[in-house]
Amino acid sequence: MPTTFGRRTTAIALLLLGAAACDDTTFNTLEVNVEGEGYDAVIQVVEGNCTSCHAADGSASFLVLTEDVFCDSVLNDRFVIPGDAEGSVLYQRISDAGSPMPPTGMMSEGNLTIVGDWIDAGAECSSAGGSDGADGAGGTADGEALFDSGCTSCHGADGDSGYAPSLSDEVPGKTLDAIITLVENGQAGMPAIYTDSAESEAVAQYVLDTFGS
Repeated sequence: MPTTFGRRTTAIALLLLGAAACDDTTFNTLEVNVEGEGYDAVIQVVEGNCTSCHAADGSASFLVLTEDVFCDSVLNDRFVIPGDAEGSVLYQRISDAGSPMPPTGMMSEGNLTIVGDWIDAGAECSSAGGSDGADGAGGTADGEALFDSGCTSCHGADGDSGYAPSLSDEVPGKTLDAIITLVENGQAGMPAIYTDSAESEAVAQYVLDTFGS
């Protein structure tokens, strides 16, 4: 988790919202322009423009965005930062004209506004649930569980097979404090992952112990 993130912003962003191997022609007749606001409108935007790839049986199935798991996917994996659309990877990817999602081109301004306004208003989610990153025993943060939830979508399940830098190459030589700082604040294309001090220290210690030697 070093400064090389700054030079690999595009690669990280591509993984985070799955440019992967989705067939661009899938989207030729699928753009859906939505009217409305809030969570229900966001789901309409996503299901109308994203889930052809981002479904359990889609080409970007590593990030499923169907309604039944949408909130778990974007909130637990830190793709959405409630109250901060500009800092949220979900909004960054759909509004990036240089590498848009869907891959055939930008969605309408109305769709972008729906998603951005929902995030800025707090990202209220009806399907939210799942793990809170604790081990269930006294609320002690579990570094491995936090890594699986917040890091593997970029770095791969083994830390080395994602679009983001290989942790086996990048972590050796880094201090625990340096990794905690990156986890809490992000850098360049990497958003803040965990801002709670117990969580950030737990996941940083796991990363250091696992990839630091």
